[in-house]
Amino acid sequence: MKFSGDNLFVGHYTVKPLDGFKLPEDEETGKRFPECCEAHSDLQHRVQDWYEKLPNCCEQHRKLFETRGWDKHKAYPDLVHKILIQSIQTEHFIESQIDSEKWQQEIIDYIDHNNDSFGHPNLGAERYMNHVVHFISDSSCIQSKEKRATLLQEINERYYSTSEVGSQTDLNVLHSAYQKWISAFPFDLSVFQPLKEKFEKQLPIIKEVHHKNKYSGKTTVTFHTKESLVDALIAVTNKLLTEINTYSLKKSGQLNEPDRLRLEMIMEERKVQLSEGYASNARDEQTQYRKMVKQWLRDEIRFIGLITPIVQAATGSEKADDQTELSSMYDQIRKRFESMDKNKGWKYTFRSERDLHCICNLIASYFEDQPYDLPLKLIRLRKRTKTRTAIVLGEIHRDLSEKQFSTDEDFLTIVRCIKDFENSPDLAKALKR
Repeated sequence: MKFSGDNLFVGHYTVKPLDGFKLPEDEETGKRFPECCEAHSDLQHRVQDWYEKLPNCCEQHRKLFETRGWDKHKAYPDLVHKILIQSIQTEHFIESQIDSEKWQQEIIDYIDHNNDSFGHPNLGAERYMNHVVHFISDSSCIQSKEKRATLLQEINERYYSTSEVGSQTDLNVLHSAYQKWISAFPFDLSVFQPLKEKFEKQLPIIKEVHHKNKYSGKTTVTFHTKESLVDALIAVTNKLLTEINTYSLKKSGQLNEPDRLRLEMIMEERKVQLSEGYASNARDEQTQYRKMVKQWLRDEIRFIGLITPIVQAATGSEKADDQTELSSMYDQIRKRFESMDKNKGWKYTFRSERDLHCICNLIASYFEDQPYDLPLKLIRLRKRTKTRTAIVLGEIHRDLSEKQFSTDEDFLTIVRCIKDFENSPDLAKALKR
């Protein structure tokens, strides 16, 4: 999306002078600005002559007023006064700041603020800038030739340069490039899922923030081109892939379900393969078709081989869970965990319902003298819930068993299926709290 300012209108606004500013006055004659001296009187006449000719001063202004149906006396009634006042205020500002530590930034910021105050279309700004350039070129208040040249060069580059911008910013192009990246990156993997919404809501069009004008509050930025946005997204991709991976998850103790994550990655790899499609460089079309089908079959066979053991293991486990008869003992135990928190229920302490079902089924089977198998994978509790979970387990044992903790090794073995209690040195004591 490209924006045109042809029909945009932003009105004038007033610029405050530097503290201590006073309108110049001729000490001998007592005449005040603009009659205080020949230079300022000449400025008034030149601006007034230009205003009287407006809009017939040039073809550009004539078309502008004709298109918008403006009457200059209604649209810009105080334009001459604004140009004169801001010109003389800028003279005073330059005289006051030319020897300050940050003279260049201060003066340019103030001139930029004045230029912006003429609105859009910036009618009158060119008269103001012409006078400022003339003042900087001739004023005796600027003793340094280097400072004079620096200010004139920066003003020329900012306001008078005719060089074309090398790369234009088109929001449609940036949006398309960004959406391609969103589609290509594996945000559907559980390890990246928490970041998906954040990145989907962004459109990073700003490449660099340069400077905030202390007088206008305007911040100068550089927008991305398609090329620079792609470079930035490549850097983001590298950062995400190197910081979030199974190595870092395992190292930080967050690789809780490696089989599920492995299945996700196999699925994502196949998804990427299919998005790239199939092609062949064979000369005749029949050979092309056959090679494409053969490659597809090879990929499918490999894909099925990779996912079959994982799917079978998960399906077998689910069938075993489904076939377990849920008794009243099971329900009683489950309700203890569900009442741990009035808002979150069992989710207060368990990471999944499968973990909850596993521990409830083990304890119920034990107290009902039913056969049971300890899980190969330990159950992990949510952070900072170990103490309350220990209390609930202790209450369950106290209410359902006549044995003492110290002699009920079978129950303690079941409790040690929970990762948080696996290596507890005195588990019986912990459950008595």
